[in-house]
Amino acid sequence: MILRLLRVTTFAAALALTAWGLVRGERLGATGWLLCLACIGVLLATSLWPYRTTHLPVFGRAMLRWVTLVSVAFLLISIQLARVQIVESARTLERVETAPNGDVVMDPRRRLAEFDERRGRILDAEGRVLAETLPTDDGGWTRTWPEPSTWGLTGYYSPLLYGSTNLESAFDGYLSGQEGGSAAREWLNNLLHLDREGYDLHLTIDL
Repeated sequence: MILRLLRVTTFAAALALTAWGLVRGERLGATGWLLCLACIGVLLATSLWPYRTTHLPVFGRAMLRWVTLVSVAFLLISIQLARVQIVESARTLERVETAPNGDVVMDPRRRLAEFDERRGRILDAEGRVLAETLPTDDGGWTRTWPEPSTWGLTGYYSPLLYGSTNLESAFDGYLSGQEGGSAAREWLNNLLHLDREGYDLHLTIDL
């Protein structure tokens, strides 16, 4: 009875700790997640460990213990894969690396798709356009900045090469239409398969 209670309790604790670690996500940090994973491993091993094996030969006991350890390792790997696919998927998608030759490398599928979306404008307090997206001859969109003197504020947006900076980066979700819209509009766009359009960003300063 006590052994069964120990198994159930430790297994439930392992599940709870796993859920907590996944919910915490990137806020937990790499070191915190590794410690969490180690605790989960100890709890799973405690829950699955073959205790009453004295009636088995030495070889049988050793095999059971090895199978238990391999099972725990498999479960830990599965938990880590779930974290990578669920929690870290956005960061992985947005990751930018620099190749040895200096080229900036990122996911081309996502970056090419962004050229098919109309990005919102950036306007100053007087309504002057500081950044806008114009149609191209091939049916896509290109980003332009009519006021060179404001480039230091607006930053740039170059999805295929260098990403974005300053206002283009800070308000990327809003300008790209991923944030700031109503749930009804998002639902309608998905229902009708409409292209997503970004929202205009109105500044409170006059440039």
